[in-house]
Order: sequence, then structure tokens, then C-alpha cells
Amino acid sequence: MLSAARVDLFDETIRLRDEAFHARDLEATMGFYREDALEIDPSGAFHRDKAAISAQIGMVFGLGLTARFVELARTVDLDHGTAVLVLDSTFESSPPGFRQHFLTAQTFTFDDGEWRLLLAANTMLAD
Repeated sequence: MLSAARVDLFDETIRLRDEAFHARDLEATMGFYREDALEIDPSGAFHRDKAAISAQIGMVFGLGLTARFVELARTVDLDHGTAVLVLDSTFESSPPGFRQHFLTAQTFTFDDGEWRLLLAANTMLAD
């Protein structure tokens, strides 16, 4: 695949993943994760595979929180089929009362013509 097309595919993957997340569509959201994905949530808890991550994200969706993600940085390495996305992330309840602000670093791999999330590591930020 041409390199420009692979970068465009990464952009489209992020757009579709964010769309699924904001729609609270768990099945579509999890379609962007590798089976062997790992997530470290803002509390420091590890979720060691796609099923465990799905349970965590399903719980978050059930809380009805509003999510905001602001891209801070990205690197796409086409030679190695990897990409890193760094986000300023916020979850808030409505009405206000709960707010969680954290930095998210996500690592993606390009396999079988698709970008998939391998690692999401979150670090709590003080407001």
C-alpha cells in the first residue's frame, strides 16, 4: 500500500474510532483493538486483553460520561507499521460533579491492511 494511503487510513481509523466511542457503541469501538491489547487506565489498573478492555470501556459507557479528546501529538512510522497518538483526555458527568482529566498515549500497529490499537496508557493530570 502506498505510504500516503496508509497515513490516510490511520486518519480515517482515528475518526471512525472516535465516532464509535462518542456514540457509546462498544462493539464498534472494540473493533479498533487488537486481541492482545493492553490498557493502563488513569487509576493505574491494567486491563490485559481485548475482553478486559471491553469490560472497562463498557463500564465507562454505562456511566454516561461525556468524553473530550484533544490530539497533542502523533507519529506514524510507515517503515515499521506503528503509530503513536497522544491525547489530552477528559471525562465529565452531567450534571457536573465528576471530572477525570488525563493524558493518553496510544500505540497502534498496521497489520493485514488495518490499524489496530495495541496499547493505551493513561496518566492522571491535575487541573
